[in-house]
Amino acid sequence: MLGHAANNEPFDTAFFYTNLKIMTDALQKELQNTKVTKGETGNENYLKGKKLNLAQCGDYYIYAGQFNSNCQKFDKAIEAYETAMNYTKIYPEVASIAQLRIPSEQIAYYAYHAAHEGKLYDKMDELFDTAMKFEEGALGTKQVKIVSFLERGDSVAWANYLRDMTVKEPKANEDYIQMLIAYYLKKDKEAGPESSQLIKYVDEVIAVDPNILIAHYGKAYKYFEAEKYDEAFAEYVKCTEIKPDYYDAWYQSGLCKFRQALALNATISSIKNQTEAKKTLEKTKSIFGEAIPYFEKARECAPDDPQKWAFELRQCYSVTGQAAKAAEMDKLL
Repeated sequence: MLGHAANNEPFDTAFFYTNLKIMTDALQKELQNTKVTKGETGNENYLKGKKLNLAQCGDYYIYAGQFNSNCQKFDKAIEAYETAMNYTKIYPEVASIAQLRIPSEQIAYYAYHAAHEGKLYDKMDELFDTAMKFEEGALGTKQVKIVSFLERGDSVAWANYLRDMTVKEPKANEDYIQMLIAYYLKKDKEAGPESSQLIKYVDEVIAVDPNILIAHYGKAYKYFEAEKYDEAFAEYVKCTEIKPDYYDAWYQSGLCKFRQALALNATISSIKNQTEAKKTLEKTKSIFGEAIPYFEKARECAPDDPQKWAFELRQCYSVTGQAAKAAEMDKLL
C-alpha cells in the first residue's frame, strides 16, 4: 500500500489504517503473552524480529495520518497521528528501540492542522502547545489559531489572545497590533465617547516597548478623533521621532495645530471685548505659525504630491503674513 501511495495510485485508506491497528495490537499481544526461550530451538530471535516489526510500525501511523487527512477523514487522521506521538507509551515493549522518522512536535503540527481542517477546535486547543514546539511551522500554527477564533465566532477570545501575544512580544507582532487597534477603535465607538479600550491597550504595548510606531499612531488617532489635539500632537511627534520620514505623522502633527487654530479663530467673532479679541487673533496666528514646520516636514517627505500639504501651508502662510510663500502654494494647487 505504501508503494501505491508513493506512486499516487489509489488504495483503500480505511483498510490500511484498520489493518495497521490490528497488526500492531497483535504484535504487542504476542510479545506480552509469549515466554522467551533461548537456545537453538528457542524463540528468542523470532521474538526479536517481531519486536523490530512493531518498532517500525510507528512510522506507518504517520502515513496513516497523512492518508486519512488527504481523504478528509480528519478524526481518523488525528487518531493516527496521536498514536504515533505516543507510540512508546502505547507500545512500551519497543520503547528502547522505536525511533520515528520525524519528531513528535512535527507530528503534533500535522495533527493540529488536520484538526483545523476538520474544524475540531477542542482538539486544536489540546494540540497547540506541542505543535508550537515545531519551530519551522510555529508561525503558521499561531496564525491558524488566531483565525480559528473568528471561525468559531468568538471575537472576544480572538482579541484576548492577540492582546496577550502582542503585549508579550510587541516588536514581533506589529501587524496584529494594527488589527487590535482597529478592533478597539470599533469597540470604543460602539461603547460611546468615554470609552478608552484602545488607549488602555496601546499603553500596555508602549510600556513593554516604547518604540512601537503603530501603537503611538493608534493612540494619536484616537485622541485626534476625540479632538484632544494636545494629546494627539504629542503622540504624532513621537511617531516622527521613531520614523523621521513618516509623512502621515508630520502632516497630522501640523494638522493638530491647524485644527486648534481654526477652533480658536471661530471664537473671535463672539468676543465683545476688542482687546481680548485682538489677543485671541494673535494667539490664533501664533498657532497657525506653529503648524508650519510640521507641514513643511510633510512636504519634504512627499515633495512630488502637493495635494498632501499645499492647501494647509497656503492657509498658514497667508495668516502669518507670508504672502510670497502663500502664492507659491496657490500655484501648486
